[in-house]
Amino acid sequence: DKDFADYLKNNKNYAIEVFSIDRGGDKPRKDLSKWGEVKTKLDYMFYFYNYKNIHNIINPQIDKNMIKTILNKYAKTYNNYATKQEWFDSLKVDATELNFAVNNKEYKLNPENYMGNMADYCLIIRLMLTGKADSLDIYAISKIIGQDEVNDRIQRFLEAL
Repeated sequence: DKDFADYLKNNKNYAIEVFSIDRGGDKPRKDLSKWGEVKTKLDYMFYFYNYKNIHNIINPQIDKNMIKTILNKYAKTYNNYATKQEWFDSLKVDATELNFAVNNKEYKLNPENYMGNMADYCLIIRLMLTGKADSLDIYAISKIIGQDEVNDRIQRFLEAL
């Protein structure tokens, strides 16, 4: 794919950042075994990304209005945090305000008391960013694509609901 090869060459630093996500540490990612998989597995990181119908993946207890509330809240509070911990702490505050359990043990004991847990909450953000239930680190994705693109994706996702 010459267009994609040209894009990678012309955006070398961006491409290096993308391909570096989750590559370090004790358990580096092993999701890509050949170049032909990049466009399908990492489409959400590149110019050709397009939303898919992902509503069947979301916890059925979380309706469209709650999804809109979560994403509108995320749009207001997301600010390209310096650290992953700051970002996640912000998510936990927002999730708590919307009655999502941040303590999974508590959630498992009394699921009826909550809209869902942090995994459910983060899944909404992951789906908005990537269109996939399983993806690379959503903090890293957000940092690499940047605040403007995060905000654009929130708006496009909300319009598609």
